[in-house]
Amino acid sequence: SDLEEVVGRCASGAPVAEGTPEATLREAFTAARDAFAEALEAEQEEVVAIGGLHVVGTQRHESRRVDAQLRGRAGRQGDPGSSRFILSLEDDLFRVFGGDKVKAVFKTLRLSEDTPIESKQVTETLDSVQRKVEAYYRYIRRQLFQYDTVVARQRVAVYALRREILMAPGPRVLELLEGEGETTVRGILKEARGAKAVDAQGTLAKLQQFFGGPSVLPLTEGSLAPKAGQLDEGAALGAARAALEAKCGALDGKKADLAVATARYLLLVQLDTLWKAHLDQMRAVQDMVGLRSIAGRDPLLEFQEETSAMYDRMRKLVAYNTVFSFFSYNP
Repeated sequence: SDLEEVVGRCASGAPVAEGTPEATLREAFTAARDAFAEALEAEQEEVVAIGGLHVVGTQRHESRRVDAQLRGRAGRQGDPGSSRFILSLEDDLFRVFGGDKVKAVFKTLRLSEDTPIESKQVTETLDSVQRKVEAYYRYIRRQLFQYDTVVARQRVAVYALRREILMAPGPRVLELLEGEGETTVRGILKEARGAKAVDAQGTLAKLQQFFGGPSVLPLTEGSLAPKAGQLDEGAALGAARAALEAKCGALDGKKADLAVATARYLLLVQLDTLWKAHLDQMRAVQDMVGLRSIAGRDPLLEFQEETSAMYDRMRKLVAYNTVFSFFSYNP
């Protein structure tokens, strides 16, 4: 705020004009600082006389850096001071990472459990334990970063598509919708070709289900499958485009630009809904993929392959749901 800025300037060495409120504040601050320093001078001399600040640590941190910062509280800027850490072999740091070595010292020297130990060997062992902990967490952070990189690539793609849907002009939105229609057609035909026997009638019925029914989709069984066991993708795509144009014309006939508004809304809703579900599924995969290392497989590689397939399925569902909802909408 403005007041904080004025007070900060008065408390600093910045020049202020004489006779101004800032100059009065500067004088008040200087007087308070001098009085405070005078009151603390005697206390400082007393603290220095008894040896300065003594820091007592009740355990060692997993990071040596944090311990060093705590030690640094004592003896700052040349003042006297000291520090001491009091540990137990039951501390998590010892229990999880190498406490057996220190216990071996007890057995070797035949010391009781309540005997304090101060030796270079214990300190070196403890430093070794901390290095192991730091290396372990460094590995964890690196792994998490690699997993997040996989998610980030998909996130960038989804956010770019979402931004385009939001900001694109009307014709571009309809192009995106047409692309989702083509994805739907190709997906349905791929599933049909993957069956033991090509079912042209069933494939046509499924296409009609997504593209408004027989009255909207100008496609017959004969044009879809001109030869037995074969499906004409070009005929299916052409019929889908014609159905899309007819549906857009019907919507715009009821209200200007209704087709663009509907397409934009449905694309966003389906993308947002399925992306959130996809993120939950990715977290579940990340939680369980580590178990595959037992079988000698790389968890990160498994995660990349599985989430890539999941992303492709998610995008296909966005297309399917958007197309079905667009042709089902009757205002």
